[in-house]
Amino acid sequence: MSLLPPSETNSLERELNFLKQTISSLREQLEQNMDLHDTELQSIEEQHRNSELNLQSVIAQLRVDYEQLVVKQQHEQQKLESAFAVERKEFTGLVEQLRQKLQDSKEASSEAVQKTKSAHAKELAQLHKLISSLREELESKDIEQSSIEQNIYQRKQSEISNLQKLATKLREEIKRSEIRHEQELSKIAHSQNSEVQSLHSTIEDLRSSLEQAKSSKQEDIQKSIAEINREKKLLQESLQKSRERIDLTNIRNQEKIQKLSLSHSQEILSLKDTIAILRREIDSFDERIQEAVQNEKRIHVEEIRQLRGTLVNTRKNLERTRSDAQEKIQKAESSQQRELDSLRETISTLRHELEENEISKTDEIQRAASSKNAEIKQLKESMSTLRHNLDRLEIRNAESIQKIHQKSNAEKEVLKSTIQTLRDEIETVHEQKESAVQDAQREKNQEINQLRKSLLLVRTSLERERDQLDVRVQKISAASQQEVNLLKSLVAELREQIEEAKAQEQASVQQALGSANSEIIQLRDSLSKTRDQILHEQNIHAEKVQLLESQKSSEIKDLRSVVTGLRNQIEEIQSEHGQELQKATSTFQNENLLLKESTAKIRDKLEKVQQRHQAEINKTQAEKENTSLSQKKTILELRKELERISLDNETKVQKRVSTLNLENQNLKQSLSRLRIKLDNAKTEKQEAVQRTCKSYEQEILHLKSTITSLREDTEKLNSQLLEDSQKIASSNFSEINHYRNMIRSLRDEIDHRGFLYDEKVQKKSQSNEMEFKQLRDTIIELRSELDKYHGH
Repeated sequence: MSLLPPSETNSLERELNFLKQTISSLREQLEQNMDLHDTELQSIEEQHRNSELNLQSVIAQLRVDYEQLVVKQQHEQQKLESAFAVERKEFTGLVEQLRQKLQDSKEASSEAVQKTKSAHAKELAQLHKLISSLREELESKDIEQSSIEQNIYQRKQSEISNLQKLATKLREEIKRSEIRHEQELSKIAHSQNSEVQSLHSTIEDLRSSLEQAKSSKQEDIQKSIAEINREKKLLQESLQKSRERIDLTNIRNQEKIQKLSLSHSQEILSLKDTIAILRREIDSFDERIQEAVQNEKRIHVEEIRQLRGTLVNTRKNLERTRSDAQEKIQKAESSQQRELDSLRETISTLRHELEENEISKTDEIQRAASSKNAEIKQLKESMSTLRHNLDRLEIRNAESIQKIHQKSNAEKEVLKSTIQTLRDEIETVHEQKESAVQDAQREKNQEINQLRKSLLLVRTSLERERDQLDVRVQKISAASQQEVNLLKSLVAELREQIEEAKAQEQASVQQALGSANSEIIQLRDSLSKTRDQILHEQNIHAEKVQLLESQKSSEIKDLRSVVTGLRNQIEEIQSEHGQELQKATSTFQNENLLLKESTAKIRDKLEKVQQRHQAEINKTQAEKENTSLSQKKTILELRKELERISLDNETKVQKRVSTLNLENQNLKQSLSRLRIKLDNAKTEKQEAVQRTCKSYEQEILHLKSTITSLREDTEKLNSQLLEDSQKIASSNFSEINHYRNMIRSLRDEIDHRGFLYDEKVQKKSQSNEMEFKQLRDTIIELRSELDKYHGH
């Protein structure tokens, strides 16, 4: 025998001491656990006894209650059968009454349909009559317009002929005046020759006296020339001022005309903007009218430019006369008379031009007023037609809304009946699920009671084994080293056994989970079927709604097509009117050009005559002073007359502008009233549509809320079922784990105390496995019965 080294011996001693300490601590823990187990077993036995007594009393009460319930159910079944028979009779009678009512309603609906068809046919006949009457009225209006145009053309031709006659008369008078002037000139020449001869004789006598008085006369002549120049300047300044005033009046009148035209165009644009909402397709006609107005404005501007050119020419002529007067200062008196005569003629020409301008302005104002009146009449007619169309659309919308209400009420009743059936089905499903849950709880309680009984038996057997192990632990204390080696080997074996037991337990747990998952999958399938049914019904409802919407869209398309046809007719009528207006304007323009040419020729002749008159008037010298004073007075009177005329023109323009403004205001007020009426009608339509939409939305929301509530109820029930199943599974797993932990602790104690009772433990484990198999078989049988019950 070789001795061991001291380090190994010390390590072995330490291990022995450690093992002894662990064994002593384990013994103390075992003793404490035994005491605790004893106390717990006593308390559990007492509780078990109390629970058995309570269960017996409860079972007795339940039997009595069950007997009473059976009796009550029998009485209730009899009452229900009697009530069911009575209700069946009542329902059969109600069904017959409802069938009769349905037949009556069908007959009434068929009669109403026939009445509506007859009414529609009458309305169509009336509409055809109205259309024919409107066409006849349009034809009569066309005839009237053609007759009016013919009358206007005849009047214009008569006026042109009158003007031609006047022009011929004026020409004859001009020729006569020329002959008279020639005769007067010849007489004046004879008188002047005689006077010249007498003057030569007197001049020769007076030359001596004139030479003496030259110095004095030159001074007097210079003074007179200076005075004459001053008077000329004053007259020229007065003429310039009068011309400037005339120009200012013309400019003001032009500005007023432009302002009126601008205000008129702005008002027309505003009216077009307001009516564009109702009739956008009239914009082309309005643009044509604007183009015609602009062309007329351009023509007027060109005429005004021509008038200005004539004025410039007159001014140039005046300047030429001024230069001639400056060159012919010696013939001051003759030049003054010429200028005075030219002033009179220019004043007369200006008067004529002012009168012509006033006449042209009045004509333009009348044309604008007539065009406005025609446009107002057209707008009124269009508004009346639009009102009729709006009334018809309102009637059709009211009928469509009533039909939609009827259809929605029928759909509501169908949906309510389907919801009631779904509720009844869900209630039956809830009752079946509750009964199935109660049955499962009862079976689980029975299984738990069986497991408790088996645990009690195991505990009793363990207590017996503990007593035997206490006796043998005293014998085994001597052989500690051998036991340590044996314990290590046993620990390895036990670990393997524990792993095998864990694997078996995991397999059993997986089987239980698989069965639970299969049940959950079946429930989910049933729920998915119910949801598919609900979704199918929703799809059917959506298809019905889409059919209603398609019907509405088809009706709206028909109305739009009718409106487009009416608009096309209106556009054709407007194009015809535009062509007629263009023809009339072209004729007017041609006539105006002819008149302008004739006036230009007459002006040329008048200017020639004026030049001849100026040559003749140079010879009259003595009457200048008196005529200058009279002419000054006449110039003042003419200024006053011009001011009065300008004031009168301004007052007339203001009055006409005020009348036009009043008419525009009246039209605006009428348009605003019509707008308000249209807005009110639109708002009423929108409110009615919104009310119907709100009622549909409320009903749909109510239905959705009911469906959501039903879904929530189903989901809650499903969640409750899942929670109950999870709770039951968790409780089962917790109890199983608790029991497993207890068994493991007991096995550990058994393994520490001894391995001799392994065979007995194996037998007991086999018996436990047999019991578990029996419990599994019972659980499988109960599940098959539950599946059969659910299947029925």
